[in-house]
Amino acid sequence: MPIIDSHTHNQNAADAVINADLHNLGFKEGLHYSIGLHPWMVREDNDALLNRILSHAASANVVAIGECGIDTLKAASQGISINSEEYRQLQTSILEKHILLSEAVGKPLILHSVRATNDVISLKRFFKPSQPWIIHGFRAKPTVLQNLLKEGLFVSYGHLFNEESLHATPLQHLLIETDDSGLTIDEVAAKASQCLGITKDELIETVKANNKLIFGI
Repeated sequence: MPIIDSHTHNQNAADAVINADLHNLGFKEGLHYSIGLHPWMVREDNDALLNRILSHAASANVVAIGECGIDTLKAASQGISINSEEYRQLQTSILEKHILLSEAVGKPLILHSVRATNDVISLKRFFKPSQPWIIHGFRAKPTVLQNLLKEGLFVSYGHLFNEESLHATPLQHLLIETDDSGLTIDEVAAKASQCLGITKDELIETVKANNKLIFGI
């Protein structure tokens, strides 16, 4: 089945890239998954979870690595004992492992980035990856968008988005997602297509083509 939803936590979605639950890992036949360590889960001792990711990354069910990334707002609210800058560095080191894994298994990278655009761009320039990178759940302003587009990233929009950024996104770089919203991808597509001034079916066909290019499905 073609992929419409580029990122979801719905473990039964048939038209989506499902963010695999590392604590209850099991791939269902015919479904597509991404696997990675969410930046909110990053701790000083993540060896067991990282080994689990490594051991499943080459599975045929896995079509992407992630979501992974950097979230500069999360250290304090997660009760982390280390300070914010140390936590950011830890998240960065874990993200680097995902970047290398993405390249090693030849699968695209799904990124969670909160106030970390410059970090993502610096890593993209340093690693020069051959695999596509996707910023999921993008809500930032057009100025941030343009910086990401210059680096060749794809941008995925959920039900909450900056309308100016959505309008400014070239269709060939545009994806849509449900994330953890509880909405259907049809509902997200309807909202985004109305904003764009195109039909829902036109948007869905566009993202199907983009997802086929990125994920090979």
